[in-house]
Order: sequence, then structure tokens, then C-alpha cells
Amino acid sequence: MPSLNAQLLRRPFDDAQIDKIAGVMEQVTAYANELRSIIDGSGLSIEKFYQGHNTLIVVPERSDPSSLCRVEYITGWSPAFSEHVVEPIQSLLEQKLDRRLRLFKDKCNYKNPKGGAFPPHQDAAAYLG
Repeated sequence: MPSLNAQLLRRPFDDAQIDKIAGVMEQVTAYANELRSIIDGSGLSIEKFYQGHNTLIVVPERSDPSSLCRVEYITGWSPAFSEHVVEPIQSLLEQKLDRRLRLFKDKCNYKNPKGGAFPPHQDAAAYLG
């Protein structure tokens, strides 16, 4: 199997694709904010709310619950996200690795000023040994 060590995916999306992805993420963010308001108005905890709903998972900032911290299950909620983000990246990586891949999880972290439960960091150290 080919190695991806030191290989960069240089500009995997063209300008039109980037614009499309930006539009999809605007829709995701708008719905996430709407859903956050619905959850707030339900009187339920996030955990209890999602026991009865199969939709985009929205997690507010701990320090400012009116701001988004992250969203998950984007692909399950948005066919456009799958079409314009997941499928092109998956196809590119499958070609590079010469094997079929399957998405395990998707998540978008919003990086708000002074937000987040963690100070700025790089996750790579956890994977590169």
C-alpha cells in the first residue's frame, strides 16, 4: 500500500468547489444555530434532546452557550456536505492509498475567540509518535 508520509494534497479543491463548500457550511451553521435555539427552548439537556432526535449534533461553547463549539453528524444531515466535501476527499484518498475507505465520523470545530475547552494545540503529536 502506498504511504502518505510527507505527501501533501496541494489544493484539492478549485475556487468553484471552495465556494460551494462555503455555502454548504453556511447552511450547516445556520441550521446549527437554529437547532441550538430549539434545544435551549426545549428545557432538555443536550443528551436528553438527542435521545429522541436523529439530526445534526450541536454542541455550544461552555463559556458562552449562545456560540457554537462544534457540530457532528454533518454527513448524515446534509447530503450536500457529503457530495461536496466527503466524496471528493474520500475519492482522492482512495486513489492515493489504492483501497476503499469509509468515513468513521465527521465533526466541525468552530474556533471562536476566547472559546473552546482547550488551549490552541496541534493534534498531530498524538498520531505521529
